[in-house]
Amino acid sequence: MPTVRGLAPARLGVDGTSYDLQMSGAARRTSCLLPRLASRGWEPVLFVSQASAPAFRALPGVTVVPLRTPAHPAPLRRLLARRPMEEAIRELGITLFLTEIPPAPEGLPFVLNLHDTRAFDRPETLRPGRRLWLRRTLPEAVARAAAVIVPSAATAERVEAWFPQARPRVVPNGGDHFPVALRPPAREDFLLAVGPWDRRKNLPLLLEAHRRLAPRPPLVLAGLRRRPRGAAPEVEVGRPDDLELAGLYRRAAVTVCPSDWEGFGLPLAEALAQACPVVASDLPAHREVGGAAVRYFPSGSVEGLVRALEEVRRRPPSPALLLQQAGRHPWRLGAEALDQVLRQVAARAWASQRTRRATPVRKASPATRTRS
Repeated sequence: MPTVRGLAPARLGVDGTSYDLQMSGAARRTSCLLPRLASRGWEPVLFVSQASAPAFRALPGVTVVPLRTPAHPAPLRRLLARRPMEEAIRELGITLFLTEIPPAPEGLPFVLNLHDTRAFDRPETLRPGRRLWLRRTLPEAVARAAAVIVPSAATAERVEAWFPQARPRVVPNGGDHFPVALRPPAREDFLLAVGPWDRRKNLPLLLEAHRRLAPRPPLVLAGLRRRPRGAAPEVEVGRPDDLELAGLYRRAAVTVCPSDWEGFGLPLAEALAQACPVVASDLPAHREVGGAAVRYFPSGSVEGLVRALEEVRRRPPSPALLLQQAGRHPWRLGAEALDQVLRQVAARAWASQRTRRATPVRKASPATRTRS
């Protein structure tokens, strides 16, 4: 069994029980990082709900443990998953834990994976139950965590603002998880926007901007089952698999990222990796990922989005510029950063355990026992 710098066996538990059938950014991050950790000597054990387990079974080097628990709501999921997860942790000899949904199992050092600070900065973008759960559990989880990791420097800044003691470490996402086209793609005149479509994704703003375009190109909304109410006739919806989504990125004239809050901006990174022009809301995380290769518009501005789309459709950036920026965000960098964090946490846990074993237990003297 592999070890980490001579320490105890590097068996890492990972909580993925919040993932559902749709591949969210959090699930993508996990599925891209864990195989790379496995290649570095770790033995990841991923806990997921039974419904979502098939999406992760093919991850190389990763043991998947399905649990009979729903992905939502969080309190019910945690209640049903707690006992079987703790039993599996004991049976499999897991020594370290990675989680994004608190609380973590008792008695294990854990790394807390924070994707964003919406629960505190933009609570209105969350459903009331989830907002309450995160605002109640995150402060204690941050205080207990052996380390806190985030996907971007922009998110690290917000975490430090809310939790000065956290000292978050940046473990960046990547965009190079889809196959790259061997030939330059043939662009078609349609717009692409990729979910999941929660409130922060600004779907109403995108639909209004699309209605104002003249001529109006098709708009493909990936991640939706039904057409939104009031959408123009040119709007198409669907839930593509990875190969289909990669093909959409390669063919789209523009990928639109209209969110009003992001911790990273995975669709932006995915689009750049396929040399697809991007129009994105002007957010710190989007700037961090897209650099000078992306056309930005003021967040929340329909007029700004319309102007940006018209400009990029007339004068798209060069594929070379887009791919150059995409090259700054490989998953390899995230895996290296996470590997380093986990090694440091494991080393501290091992040293603390060794110190406790080496510290003699003082016995009370006869005089002390008599006095008591």
